[in-house]
This record gives sequence, C-alpha cells and structure tokens, in this order.
Amino acid sequence: SWRQFQHSKGVHGTIRTTVPSSLPPSQQPDEEPLGNPLSEFLHTRFTGRAPGLILALISGDKRHLDPQLKIHLNHAGLAHLMAVSGYHVGLVSFPFLVLLRHRRDSCRFAGFMGLMGTWSFIAFCGFPTSAVRAGLMLTGYGLSQLARTNLSAMHLMSTAAWAMLLYNPQWAADLGMQLSFIAVYSILLGLELLKAARM
Repeated sequence: SWRQFQHSKGVHGTIRTTVPSSLPPSQQPDEEPLGNPLSEFLHTRFTGRAPGLILALISGDKRHLDPQLKIHLNHAGLAHLMAVSGYHVGLVSFPFLVLLRHRRDSCRFAGFMGLMGTWSFIAFCGFPTSAVRAGLMLTGYGLSQLARTNLSAMHLMSTAAWAMLLYNPQWAADLGMQLSFIAVYSILLGLELLKAARM
C-alpha cells in the first residue's frame, strides 16, 4: 500500500487540512467565492468538489480545490493537469492558427487579431510563465505569417526567451519558466534529430 511504501522510505506522518468549527459558514474556505464570472458560473451549476476541480483544470487556480482531492491527484501523478501550460494555450489558439495558415491575407489578419483572445486567456490565468512563453511564440508565429516569412520554432522560442527576460529578468530564476523552455527545447531538438535521421 501507499502507507507501507512511505514507511519503507522513512516517510512518516500525515498532513491534514482542518477548518475551525467556530468559523461561520460564510467564511469557510470551501464556500468562499473567487470573484470571477467563471467561478460563479461553475458554483451555480455544479456541487461538491466539481467546481474547484474544473476551475483548476481550466485556469490553474487551485484555491478552491478540495485539499483531499489535491492530495489524491498528487499521489496519482496528475498534479500537472492543474497547471496552465503551452498545451492549454495551444487549444485556445487552435482556430486562430488555422486562419493564420490560410492563403488569403484577410484570413491571416483575422487569425492574428484573434490571438488577443489567447492573451485574454493568459491574463485570466494570471500570466504564468509557461503560458506567456507560448503566447509570445504564437504571436511571433502570427507576425511571421503576416509577413510571409518562415521563422523556425527555435527562432520563435529564443525570441520569446529574450522578450521575457528583458521584461522581467527575475523570471530567469523561475522554475516554471526553466522547465517550460527545457521541455519545448527538448521536443524541438528531438524533431530536428528525427528529420536529420530521415535524410
């Protein structure tokens, strides 16, 4: 069992999250509103743990996530699903990317303007570094499509890195930014190696 595995590794004890019973219901953490339309929408249509879980999956906001459910997700190795990444930004931006690859300039311009919706999603999530990195790369890709130039993904990634560091040099020490760029670089390097192997 998990408990026996913990004891075999020298891990003992249990972390518990409790709520003082003296607090009135209006001040209980599980009932505290987050103050945004999406949170209010979820809490009016779902009950129990569902609103907090859905909000965490969509926006990465884990303030309303049930503590016990959060522990279970961590033990199952699924905690990364509650962190907004380039994957989420790509899903939001997919319709605009289709327009950006269209032959007509008007469609490409409409796709580029649609990227404002992507940045609205990034702002709603609180500008996490991984999402900002993806947003900058997509914006650079959109500009290259409008100019009909072929910038490689490596160029877009390096440009995004320089832009983020010029805006906030302290992001260089952010673990989320480091892991985001390492993951993207590994994927792009793997693709380049596959292309070279086929030649």
